[in-house]
Amino acid sequence: RLFPTASGLAPLEGLSLPSDFSDPLGVATLLETEGRDWLTRFATLLGARALSFDNYLRSHLLPTVKREELDAGRRLVAVRWLASHYGRIAGQDKSHVIDELSASPVVLCEDGIWRKPGDVHFRSAETLDVLGEAGPFAAEDDNGSDLLAQFLVWLGVQTKPRLEAVVRRVLEVVSRQTPEQAAPFVQRM
Repeated sequence: RLFPTASGLAPLEGLSLPSDFSDPLGVATLLETEGRDWLTRFATLLGARALSFDNYLRSHLLPTVKREELDAGRRLVAVRWLASHYGRIAGQDKSHVIDELSASPVVLCEDGIWRKPGDVHFRSAETLDVLGEAGPFAAEDDNGSDLLAQFLVWLGVQTKPRLEAVVRRVLEVVSRQTPEQAAPFVQRM
């Protein structure tokens, strides 16, 4: 541990140099360089990068979300922040962002549980008909923004029932009902 930060000494890996970019969630660890221009030059020579949108996303926010280090309120702020920058993220080659976020519980569901996008659907007449009330369904955004919904679709939340969800639901219905009772549901599927 060689470099000063606001919380003590830390290795250079994982640190960023201060810049004009603002860390909206306070998850970035910044090198304390005030009054130490030599330290900024030295850290830069060793590979330290100034905090920027890309650096923040790759080195600070995504790892924090992936490690599930944020409480529910801050996680929601993080997901909304990501959604508000969806165009900027999607407009560049950010496949690593999709991969990391798709593998992380970033979707707040109606039951209050955070789940991975690939496990969640949006509530609609069609998904309700197939999946029943169990879902899981993404919670609606309190802000009424379509941007969050677009972002979640980009990550893998489905607007129509997934095949595996249909199969799971058919098996569930068939296991609880007689063939005659289950037949109308199975035929609808």
